[in-house]
Amino acid sequence: MNEYEMLRVIDFIEKMRQPFRAIVTPAEDDATWRIISYLVRCHILSQTVSISVLGQESGLTYATAMRMINRMIDGGYIEKISKGKTGKSFHLQPSRPLLQS
Repeated sequence: MNEYEMLRVIDFIEKMRQPFRAIVTPAEDDATWRIISYLVRCHILSQTVSISVLGQESGLTYATAMRMINRMIDGGYIEKISKGKTGKSFHLQPSRPLLQS
C-alpha cells in the first residue's frame, strides 16, 4: 500500500466513525485513534507535529492527553525527534513498529 492509499484509508475510517462521536462519550480508544491517525497522516505528508498539537488533536484535556502521549512514547509507539542541539525542543513521529502495524 502506498502513502496515497494509506491517506485514503484513514480518511474513509474517519468518515465512518464520525456519526458515532455524537452518541458516545469520548473514550480512550477514540483518543488513541485520533492521535495515531493524525500522527501517521502528518508523517506521510512530511509535516512536523508538536506534543501540544497532538494533545489538542486527541480531544482530551491537556493533562490527560499528555499522560496518554507520554505512555505511547514510553511504549515505543511514538518517537521524540530532537529539533536542536540542546534537546529541549522536539517533534513527534510514529515509530517504525507503529507504522508497520
